[in-house]
Amino acid sequence: MIGLTGANGTGKSTLAKAFAQAHGVPFMATSASDVFRCMGLDPKAEYPMEMRLVIQEMILGAFELQYAAAEKLSRFWIADRTPIDLASYLLADVQRSGLLENPKQAEMVNNYVRRCFDVASRHFSIIILVQPGIEVPLLREGKAPSCPAYMEHLNALQLGLLCDDRNMTRRFSIPRRVTALEDRLSAVNNVVASVVKADEVLQKSRVTH
Repeated sequence: MIGLTGANGTGKSTLAKAFAQAHGVPFMATSASDVFRCMGLDPKAEYPMEMRLVIQEMILGAFELQYAAAEKLSRFWIADRTPIDLASYLLADVQRSGLLENPKQAEMVNNYVRRCFDVASRHFSIIILVQPGIEVPLLREGKAPSCPAYMEHLNALQLGLLCDDRNMTRRFSIPRRVTALEDRLSAVNNVVASVVKADEVLQKSRVTH
């Protein structure tokens, strides 16, 4: 129901765990790196676009299975990644020259992004962007190296994807100046409370009319 999106290293998992603990709701940890390893691949390595598309399809499929499993257990849960993340990581690797030479591959990229929107809209009612702001170590065990400029690139892509009208979820972003965990948790709490209240008002309106 609730998904956090953002570049690696922005604190999504920490925030999602804090929200889950505070409200006693399930936390879903998603890991693209685990999918890489299951495929016998290194998440820190660079791959050509053809291979990237194969990997991204596998990751989206694995994530959707997790979302579906979570929905069977609870109507209310929080995940530390969404398909919006997956679309942004693929788009960040797109180069115009390569796709101009390979129209079929360009179509595959566009189709993948559409599928990401479909999966996000099907499984999430709220998506919240966690923007860069906290200090991130350059090297983290089991993770690709952090790069502030790349994080900004992803953040810009994710802001655009959230605003895309193919995204049918309620979408919000935590201002980058909000970096303390307790303040970020308060921001998520306020978002959820406002959505719940809006839904209650809408439901009452439907009943009275």
